Order: sequence, then C-alpha cells, then structure tokens
Amino acid sequence: MSDRDRDLGAVPKTNMNPGHGCVLDEMMLVDLIPITRLPLKIQNKPKGLWHVGVFVSSAAPRPWSSGGCLSKASKKGGDSLASAKLKDLLNQAIAREIQVSVQYMWQHVQWAGVDHFAVSDKFKDIAVEEMKHAEAIGERLWYLGGVPTTKPAPITVGGGLWEMVDLDIKAEVEAMDLYKKIEKVAEEEGDVTTRFIFEGILEQEEDHHDFFTSLKEGKKK
Repeated sequence: MSDRDRDLGAVPKTNMNPGHGCVLDEMMLVDLIPITRLPLKIQNKPKGLWHVGVFVSSAAPRPWSSGGCLSKASKKGGDSLASAKLKDLLNQAIAREIQVSVQYMWQHVQWAGVDHFAVSDKFKDIAVEEMKHAEAIGERLWYLGGVPTTKPAPITVGGGLWEMVDLDIKAEVEAMDLYKKIEKVAEEEGDVTTRFIFEGILEQEEDHHDFFTSLKEGKKK
C-alpha cells in the first residue's frame, strides 16, 4: 500500500467490522469515522497478502490482542489459507509420521538375530527421517492456521523381523496413498507449496517402501 493510500484510509474490504478493531484483506478506500483511530499495524505476509488493522470505533481503544485488531491470521498463519479438509489431511499425515517414527525406532532397538542386527541401523535412520517429515508437515499446518496433533496413529512394533517388515510395508503403502491424496487436494486449492512439500516427502516414502519390500524379497531367496 502506498503512503497516499494509507493517508486516505485504505483498508481491506473483507470482513469489515466498524465497531471493532479489524484485520482485513483486499484493499479499498473507505471513509473512516473521524473519532478514534489507532496507528496502522501492518504485517507483510507471504505471497503478497497484507493484513492491516484499523480501529474505527468511537469506543475506547482496545489492545492489539485476540480481542482487538490481531486476527487468527496474524497469530497462526492464516485460517483462510487452506480448507478444513486440507488441514485435517495434514494432521492425519502428522499422526502417521509420529506413528512410524516410534514404530521404526523401537524396531531398531528390539533387534534379535543376525538378520535383524544387520538392518537395525537402517530402521533407526528411517525413523529419524519420519520425524523430520512430521516436523515439516507440522510447520506447514501451523502456517496454514491449524494446530499439529500430538497423537500418533496406532503403533504396532511387531514381534520378529519379518512381522515388523510386513507391518512397515503396510504403513508405507498407506502413507503413499494419503500423500498422493494431499497433493491432489493441495493442487485443487492452488496450494503449490504444500504440494511441493509432499512431493519431496513422497519420494522418501517410496525409498522406505523399496527398502522394506527389498528386504522381504531377500528373505525368499
């Protein structure tokens, strides 16, 4: 916004509430009530979004808090940046990533026998990668206005090595199916960043799936 527009009282037109402090988008010029006006609070958001707070009420000025001009958008990244459907899918992904990070780590710890010992460190490496996925997805969800879950999907460590491998193959297939769905929904919503994040995660999940399936194939020989 230019200095001239600011002097003229340019504020966004969406969700205008002249009785309270407001945080709004889409610029338009309006006539402000010439009684009380707090200084503009402007936050430059990614992708060119501007959030401008203007107090236009004759009531006593309110603090810049959740009850005043700060919206959820400036506190949590922006509820309007993603649909509830996409945010729910991201939380499903986080729950799955927490699940397998614990599942694979305990499979690394609970090794027994020569075959299991030979691959136990790989279980640990994959577990660490899965936790990094959870972090990346959580950061994206928080930016989009959601709250990352702390609850994992059901964890099943398994008994012997080959039972563990079967469980892990199943988990990776479920992950790949979910992440392809997330990519599709993100594409439909024009969220290229989320789609890009999951393209990278999906590539690593395919590597994990390849490891587990190759391990199982090696058993058959």
